[in-house]
Parts: sequence; structure tokens; C-alpha cells
Amino acid sequence: MRRMFVDAHNLPGVDIAVYEAGPVLFFLGLLVLVCRLAVARVVPWWRAAAVTLAVFVAPVSHDLLPVVGLLLFAGLARVTPASAPVALARG
Repeated sequence: MRRMFVDAHNLPGVDIAVYEAGPVLFFLGLLVLVCRLAVARVVPWWRAAAVTLAVFVAPVSHDLLPVVGLLLFAGLARVTPASAPVALARG
């Protein structure tokens, strides 16, 4: 398994995709998604604020990771409004 990891890690572009650009693009996409939901009034504004704060606090220190987790939980705990019907797939 270790040999397979080393072989995959030595491929060109893996460092950039997995360790540098990948996480940044993930958090940027998460931030854009929640802000668009807040602009469309699907979620309250404070949820977008909590996710935004979490994204900007995360790189500050590893000691703040519990705070980041709580902020992300507060911002993403429930994305659908209470009155929205739930569509069930029938198959």
C-alpha cells in the first residue's frame, strides 16, 4: 500500500491538486454556494456569515479548528427551510 501511495504521489500535478488548489477550490465553492443561497433567501443571512467566518478563520491556527467546526455546523446544519416539502424518489 505504501508503494502505491508513493507511486501516486509522484505523478505530476498531484501535489497541486490534492494539497494546494483542491482545498482552496472546495472552500471557495462552499462559500459561493452558501452566499448564493442567502441572496436567494433560501437560507438566513447569518448562515452565510457563519460559513464565511469559518472559511476565513480556518487558516489562522490549528487551535481554532473546533471553532471552525462549530461555525460550519451552524451554517450547514439545515439548508432547507422548514416549510419546504421533501420529495421522495419512487422507483
